[in-house]
Amino acid sequence: MISVDDEKLYREKQIRVGLIEVMIVVGGFIVAYSDKAIRNLTSLIFIIFIIFALQYYIFLTRTKNEYAAFLNGFSSSIFFSFLIVMFSTEHSKGNSAINFLASFIALTASFTFALLPPIMSKDLTNKWRKKLESIEIRYPRAFKIITFLLLTACILVLIISLYNFYK
Repeated sequence: MISVDDEKLYREKQIRVGLIEVMIVVGGFIVAYSDKAIRNLTSLIFIIFIIFALQYYIFLTRTKNEYAAFLNGFSSSIFFSFLIVMFSTEHSKGNSAINFLASFIALTASFTFALLPPIMSKDLTNKWRKKLESIEIRYPRAFKIITFLLLTACILVLIISLYNFYK
């Protein structure tokens, strides 16, 4: 009999496998529509990304080695983020090293979090939720102010990045 936890874990793994499949398709389109000047580089990065993505898939679905899955997911998110940032800077009008680096770091962090193995993801979110709840209980007013400032800063960074991208 399959328990509820096993079924939930299976669904979580399937979500991550679906994300890897979408990343492979998008990466293929990026390579296909890249400028001829950088197509060789994007092809090489895409091949490296596929190698890490396949290893991530194998470690996530076929073994219980969560740390190997995490390392391969992190590596594949680095190379996929690099593909996206290269493609976007190729088609943007204003190229800035700061925008390149900020976009690369933000994309790598978001893809890494999305590709975390289910057990690690659950542990990480539970740990942060407990810390944030304890801070909110001790300093409710300061917590609301800091949350508002952080959200405002994130929105401003997004607006500035979009402005510089379309400049």
